[in-house]
Amino acid sequence: MAELISMERAARLTAVVTHGGEWYVARAVEVEVTSQGASVDESLANLREALELYFEDRPLPMTATDGPIVAALDIRLPGVTACPAPGLRGEEAGIEAGIEAEELRTLLT
Repeated sequence: MAELISMERAARLTAVVTHGGEWYVARAVEVEVTSQGASVDESLANLREALELYFEDRPLPMTATDGPIVAALDIRLPGVTACPAPGLRGEEAGIEAGIEAEELRTLLT
């Protein structure tokens, strides 16, 4: 009688978890697989299951042996952050956002 040999193997991937609304969203960095859960642990467990299904018929991605580098980035944003009401442009949008017309002209030039 032939003996069955398990071909199971393990892989280490990187997950990033964010909190949005009621859900924690877990994303794999190396491949585009995402899942969610009511807690961090649940989102990671769901992501693990989704990744195991994903790799049933796909090869593992080629990654560096020490894994990806995850870093925080600081970015500069424009000074005007107010979002105008739909359909408003220029001065109308600035006035709607509470920006005085003269200040808006200065910001837009």
